[in-house]
Amino acid sequence: MQTILNMINVSKEKYESISKMLELTQKQAQSIDEDNYDLFDSLNSEKQKIIESINKYDEDFLKNYDEFKKMDEEKLTNEEKILANELRDIVTKILDIMTKIQSLEDELKEKMDRAKSEVIGKINEYKSQKKGYDAYFKYGMDTSSYFDEKK
Repeated sequence: MQTILNMINVSKEKYESISKMLELTQKQAQSIDEDNYDLFDSLNSEKQKIIESINKYDEDFLKNYDEFKKMDEEKLTNEEKILANELRDIVTKILDIMTKIQSLEDELKEKMDRAKSEVIGKINEYKSQKKGYDAYFKYGMDTSSYFDEKK
């Protein structure tokens, strides 16, 4: 029973972390819409810390899960079966949130790709304008000899 309780506690902590990660991912989407890339980077750093904690929760969960798999399902008490159902519900909620995060991450990637394309387009436009400017003034700017010879 302690194994199941440990898994429930770890899963609840992971659920809280995953929920926070979903919130940060939503804020990242908003920061891209507002062209606030500094905020995007700081949110990304926060998400990285959460990912590290989630990895720890996963390790703890898997240690307990190995023990849980060894239990004979028919020998579980009613209380253990109730706890196992609670655990399944929490894991289902975690998977639902992770699906939402994945969907948002895909949208973020598309938004970042569009923003990158816009910046590249502006850079290319600037380069072509600069080339035209340089080509125009390459020969026309040297006027000193014109004024010196005209006496």
